[in-house]
Amino acid sequence: MPKCVTCRLTCPGYENCKEKEIVWMWKQHAKYKKKKKRVKLFTPYTQRAAEMYIASELEAEFHPQEALGSNMAPLTARAQYLLKRLPKGKLMEIFPKLSVSRIGQSLKLNRSHLDHYKHQVGGVESRQIFLQALLKRDIVFIYQQDFQKLIDNINSFDSFIAAFTGFLKFKDQCEEIPKDFPKGEGWIDFPVRNPELF
Repeated sequence: MPKCVTCRLTCPGYENCKEKEIVWMWKQHAKYKKKKKRVKLFTPYTQRAAEMYIASELEAEFHPQEALGSNMAPLTARAQYLLKRLPKGKLMEIFPKLSVSRIGQSLKLNRSHLDHYKHQVGGVESRQIFLQALLKRDIVFIYQQDFQKLIDNINSFDSFIAAFTGFLKFKDQCEEIPKDFPKGEGWIDFPVRNPELF
C-alpha cells in the first residue's frame, strides 16, 4: 500500500514529511525532473516508490498504474484481502508490460510487438509471436489448447508472464532492489535486461 495510506503519524503534509519513503520520493522526483522538463508531482497516497522507480530509472518510459489509482484501486484492495488469507510465504508482484519488454528484448523481438501485446488491434498477433519465440528456443512447453488460450485471453497471458517472471526470479534473473531504495517499501519484480533464458 502507498506509504501515506498506512501512516498513523500526525501528517505535516508530504511537502514537509520526514518519513524515509517520502524523502526518497522527493529525491527521485528531483532527479527525474533534471532529465525531463515536464514531470508530474508524485502523490504518496496513491503511488509507491517502486512505481516511481520503474517510471524514471529504466531504459524506456514504463508507467505502471498507481496502486490506488482509479483502475488499480479495486485490484489493490482485493490483493490486500487475499494476503490475509494466503499461507505465510514469499509473494511477488510483477508489472507484466515490463516483464514482456525485458524478455522480448532477450528474444530479439520487434519493439512494436512488445509495446502492443495488450492492444485490441494487433495484440493477438503480438502475443502469438512472443510465445512462438519462447517455443522455438525450447524455453517453455505449451500444449496447443493452452497456447491458443494464452493468445486469445490477455489475463491468461499476463498470468503466464507472472509465472515466467517468478521462474526468472528463482534463477536470479530479476533486478535486485536498489541499495538506496526505502527498506519498508514493497518491490515490483521484473527481469534483468537481457535475461539468460536458455
